[in-house]
Amino acid sequence: MNIKNKHDTLIELARKNPSPLVMGIINPTTQDCLESIVVSSNLGLIKPIIFGPKQIINQAAAQHNIDISTFSLVETEDAISATKQAIAYVNDHKLNSLMKGSVHSDKLLHLVVARESNLRTDRRISHAWVIDIPTYEKLMIFTDAAINILPNLKTKRDIIQNAIYLAKALGVDKPEVAIIAATESVLDYIPTTVDAVTLCNDAANGNIKGGILAGPMGFDLAVSLDAREAKNVKFTISHRPDIFLMPNLEAGNIAVKILDYLAFAQGSGIVLGAKIPIVLTSRSSTTRERVVSCALAKLCYERIKS
Repeated sequence: MNIKNKHDTLIELARKNPSPLVMGIINPTTQDCLESIVVSSNLGLIKPIIFGPKQIINQAAAQHNIDISTFSLVETEDAISATKQAIAYVNDHKLNSLMKGSVHSDKLLHLVVARESNLRTDRRISHAWVIDIPTYEKLMIFTDAAINILPNLKTKRDIIQNAIYLAKALGVDKPEVAIIAATESVLDYIPTTVDAVTLCNDAANGNIKGGILAGPMGFDLAVSLDAREAKNVKFTISHRPDIFLMPNLEAGNIAVKILDYLAFAQGSGIVLGAKIPIVLTSRSSTTRERVVSCALAKLCYERIKS
């Protein structure tokens, strides 16, 4: 399958609703970020409002020959004040989403989850990478590889629920969730395997809604029927799950980067669990990956509204 097909389909799905998502862009100063704003706006995905030091942002745009003159720009002193001002716009119902530009992720997220920001929900925020890889027939959602370092059981419940809502926003009726661990055996000395059983029971009891969970399982068992047959194991989900719950941030980060650099993957990134979707990609993310992330945010917001 062509590497572009699945992400192209996602963009077209987001464009079905002609109303653009009003998105606050926090301190965009890199070429890829600036280009993605223009492309996403031209596609009708977003209506951008830029926040940050006007002179620096305009100089960056001019340096890369990118015209942002038609976009609103709210001048602030620096990236932190830009984030605070954008959050204030959200609370004044002037924005429906945010995009991270040149601001440190930890500082952005610290402000997002601060109680006074009024962006928290009853779920913990988490990050999801939506991966388009040529050797996989559908989009793959990897979570969490950017925010929650060593998630406990409660946090894993929220991470899964956030990802299920995302998959449904992308049109998946009953998302399948593979709970990834080092082994399919439940071993007391590998806590992630014990957590997997509890999480599956939670789903069976209705405490995690909307998806089908299975695990623990190694990544090979998650995606290969041959591996399942060789090890003589069966699961309640197919060998093409939609969501991959990673055991911790390090494992998720490593897996996503291996796919990115060695398997021709393209990844779009979004923060889930807040009152609004937040586009958060890697500093090395391409213009296209950022545009797809805007499409993700639009689809998520439309689901929140409904």
